[in-house]
Amino acid sequence: MKRPLRPDRSLGGAPRRLLGGYGPLLALAVAFLLVVTLVPTIARETSVFAVQSNDVGTAAAATGSTVAGRAPTAPGAAATAPVAAGKQASVPGPAGAVAAAGPCADRTVQVVGDPYSPPCIAWPKGKDNGGATSSGVTKDTIKISFRMPIENISDYESVIRQLTGDKGDAIPAPTEADVKRTIQDYITYFSQRFQLYGRKIEMVQWKGKGSVLNEIVGAGQEAAQADAIRAAKELKVFADVSAFTQPYNDALARQGVVAIGAPYMSRQWFAAHQPYSWSPFPDCTSLSETIAEYMNKRVFGYPAEHAGPGVVGKPRKVALVVPDNPEYQQCANAGDKIIEAAGNKAARYNYTLDLATLSDQANNLAAKLKADGITTVVLATDPLLPLLLTSRMSQQNYYPEWVVTGTALTDLDVVGQFYDQSQWKHAFGMSMLGEQQAQGASYAYAAAKSVDPNHEPIFGAELIYYFCYMVATGIQMAGPDLTPQSFAAGMRAYPGGTGPAGTWGYPKGEYSPYRDAREIWWDPNGTSVFNNAPGRYASTNKRFKQGAWPAGPAAPQQLAPAPKDVATKPEDQR
Repeated sequence: MKRPLRPDRSLGGAPRRLLGGYGPLLALAVAFLLVVTLVPTIARETSVFAVQSNDVGTAAAATGSTVAGRAPTAPGAAATAPVAAGKQASVPGPAGAVAAAGPCADRTVQVVGDPYSPPCIAWPKGKDNGGATSSGVTKDTIKISFRMPIENISDYESVIRQLTGDKGDAIPAPTEADVKRTIQDYITYFSQRFQLYGRKIEMVQWKGKGSVLNEIVGAGQEAAQADAIRAAKELKVFADVSAFTQPYNDALARQGVVAIGAPYMSRQWFAAHQPYSWSPFPDCTSLSETIAEYMNKRVFGYPAEHAGPGVVGKPRKVALVVPDNPEYQQCANAGDKIIEAAGNKAARYNYTLDLATLSDQANNLAAKLKADGITTVVLATDPLLPLLLTSRMSQQNYYPEWVVTGTALTDLDVVGQFYDQSQWKHAFGMSMLGEQQAQGASYAYAAAKSVDPNHEPIFGAELIYYFCYMVATGIQMAGPDLTPQSFAAGMRAYPGGTGPAGTWGYPKGEYSPYRDAREIWWDPNGTSVFNNAPGRYASTNKRFKQGAWPAGPAAPQQLAPAPKDVATKPEDQR
């Protein structure tokens, strides 16, 4: 079977910095602080952008002509690329578009070559769409907002540089204009390619009062509430694609605004906020359950074969390292029940998401893990803690196994390259993402370049792309009668797909897209396709749904001898 058409790699010819695209994130808040939202000299103003829907598919339905599907590819690429497997020719389920429009005559998917494309929906030009179906929706517009938090990036760049040393120099610093342009590029892209039923999208970018670093640990409720009220009552938006903290997401839902982005909230939390709260990150209940199954079937009961000297071969003694936030603790409890039901046990080591104390916490954690004889460290953490923790472990000459769970993008090559490689060569685990894409060849990069070929998207653009993708999918699948309730029904009707961001779908009771995972392991001798730098996550790329993980020792491929023609450095003997 042919793969879906990928963007032309010639788009990404220019070299980019080590963390281009992601950055050293802290519980996803720092992802946006450092590479998305908190840029220097952001003005306290509201910018409103509007773009008319191109209504791809409308012309074909109205005139009988053929409209070629547009893939996120370089200009000139074939528009007749193979359609991603599993796509349907019509909209299944209760979405409002079923009664109002039929499938397109020329293709089955909205965007040919895009593995996540919703099915193509035809809409006759000029047909009545119902007008003002919901707050933030008129017969002509759908208003969506992006809140810029109050912090100044320089305050956090200096702290992170103190923690990361020279590696902190790789932190990108986009300008205000870069951020606004990239966000608008994606609004333009989805407006041109997704079915909006005669409406256009207005993107409102505005400066809020809330502090992301306060909100990410559950504080800052008052400011988050004030921002949500402004979004709902003053700006009158239908949805917000910057709701990546629990307080702001919660406050938006209470105001009846569709909120995209709450990071790793529990399944129960999302259910209590339906139909408003959604996230392009896994809910921590499903993630914890998957980790527990993986551990039961592939880690517990086997010796610590992946560990280094002094630890390798010992009976496994497992530790789970997790933030002390109540939501994350609730999810860790769900995983513990599954582990203990199988007769296994993982000791829990909590820490606080606090940049100012993270270095000291890493010192204490490393000492305690070693003193307790832990052989296997399961990391359900932000991506900065492992940077500090692996360094401290090497200072103590202690080389346990590291189990990667994919939280906060720790399963990306560019993040793994940051960690102490004498430690990370002992890392393996699971990832809900798909295969790593080369820089400049991602769907997100090509999407931005397809509408704005004269500018580069900002570092971290992939995050913005998938936030916008999620809201665009719900809008199209909802049909012309757009409300938060029809948005939710549309998400349930979305047939999904598999690509670089993993396997997507939104069955009943789920509010984040990930439906399966794959086993990964760190290959220090491999070269990352992303940035051609040494170190990468390897995988067989076989994907397993929850409940279907095979039994057997984890990542046996990592234990295979290195090729004889590969020179071994002294530090690799550890």
